[in-house]
Amino acid sequence: MYKFCKPFFCLVLVLILAGCGARNHLAPVSELKWQPVTRNQMTHVVRRGETLYSIAFRYDTDFRQLAAINRLRPPYSLRVGQMLSLRGIKRRAPVYYRKTYQPSYSKPMAKRAQPLVIYSPVVTRRSNSGWLWPVSGHVATNFIPDQGKKGINIACKKGDKVRASTAGIVAYAGSGLVGYGNLIIIKHNNEYLTAYGNNAKNLVREGQRVQTGQVIADAGIIDRKYWGVHFEIRKAGIPVNPLNYLQKG
Repeated sequence: MYKFCKPFFCLVLVLILAGCGARNHLAPVSELKWQPVTRNQMTHVVRRGETLYSIAFRYDTDFRQLAAINRLRPPYSLRVGQMLSLRGIKRRAPVYYRKTYQPSYSKPMAKRAQPLVIYSPVVTRRSNSGWLWPVSGHVATNFIPDQGKKGINIACKKGDKVRASTAGIVAYAGSGLVGYGNLIIIKHNNEYLTAYGNNAKNLVREGQRVQTGQVIADAGIIDRKYWGVHFEIRKAGIPVNPLNYLQKG
């Protein structure tokens, strides 16, 4: 009996090890923080928590154009599982510079090459263009949309509050867009949206009207490196360089 069981046991062990090897080979890979949306995608299926604004944001397009293509009317109510057409969406190139940004103060260069640090004004001070910095701190990552950096990362202190850059209505508050963490999108008019990502906690809800400088979130940790907020401005759905708008007063 023992002689019979031993080869059988060895056979079972080999099969188990082979199965483990197969599972390791098929192990899921980590999802990238950002990946460009394929231009060949013709439809989008609405998922729980999504709004027309967040879907348009995902595809770098104007919510009005997406609504028109799908014959949607205000208040643009969507249902889970609804299929939206992306045919006919025109995706224009991001706007890098509208005018030259001249910071009034920059950190002196040390002997070793250091990245330029641009300091923002205090959050209670409005820029010449009428936009507020969402937090008081410095620009840690610049606007490079070709690399998926469709806004800027502003480093701040632990415990700092994120504030609305200008008045508007919360069009989205959730964590459904990959790479943005807890995200808030504010609709300011029919042309501009602002986005505030990587928040530790969102403090406003969809449909809520917010005022310029109003606290909307707690600043979170970006890339597991520093406290701050990811900030974007979209004009007619297209990412534009926030530093063109956040001029110092």
